[in-house]
Amino acid sequence: MRMLNPDAMQQKVPTFAQALADAHGAERWKEVVQAIARSMSELAASPLLTHEVCARIQCPTLLCVGEKDTTAVLADTQQFALRVRCSEVFVLPDAPHPFDRVDLDELLPHLQAFWQHAG
Repeated sequence: MRMLNPDAMQQKVPTFAQALADAHGAERWKEVVQAIARSMSELAASPLLTHEVCARIQCPTLLCVGEKDTTAVLADTQQFALRVRCSEVFVLPDAPHPFDRVDLDELLPHLQAFWQHAG
């Protein structure tokens, strides 16, 4: 997880590194980033959502991905959706990975329609 290196983040994306420090504390943000990197490495080595697990999912499933997301890219999300029956993919226009920046006026109507249909 070379992208999740706190020292590199401070050099390459200092504004983002500062936002993490503001959100998690100046003393803790590096630990948080390192813990996320470890967790992602472990999940990559031993994925929890195997083909067998995905095949057993029977409830309607909505997978959302941001149009500008470089972490959970559209092609990967679509590929994953093929493994989950009753799934659909919704691409959030102009949205990055952090969902706290999603346009709720765009997302909420789609969620409401999904829940009504799935209900």
